[in-house]
Amino acid sequence: MSDHIRMDQQDVDPTSLELGSTTMHMNFPNNELAAYRNRLDFGLPTYTTRVSAERGRYHVGQIVSSPLGQLHIIEVRTFNEGDLHPFNDELTLDQRQQIHGVFDVIRFTENKVMTWDIKIGFDPFLLLESENCAVSCATARKKRGQ
Repeated sequence: MSDHIRMDQQDVDPTSLELGSTTMHMNFPNNELAAYRNRLDFGLPTYTTRVSAERGRYHVGQIVSSPLGQLHIIEVRTFNEGDLHPFNDELTLDQRQQIHGVFDVIRFTENKVMTWDIKIGFDPFLLLESENCAVSCATARKKRGQ
């Protein structure tokens, strides 16, 4: 990584995030919402650029509200004045003209809450796979030694 880029990225344990602490709001231009929604729906890397007063507001691991729902900030890269935007070829002329001075490029994903269903009765420790669950029944059985 070159000297002119400050990288603010770290591993974040999603179980340590306080979902109720969403106080920041990130807005997007209305004409760009559909493109952002499409990228999020397909699980593609999703980035936004923040300049002026928006620069420096967002940090890795932060959960922010937005017109797209709750977003999880994964990476924040700060670029100095004169640096070429990493996605310069994808920006419109209007977008390029708005980027001046120091700017942040922020990568984010949709913040999805994992839910767990617990079977109570014969085997109260069996975790059933719910729609949003990241751990399958087979994994839960393996952990129990079955």
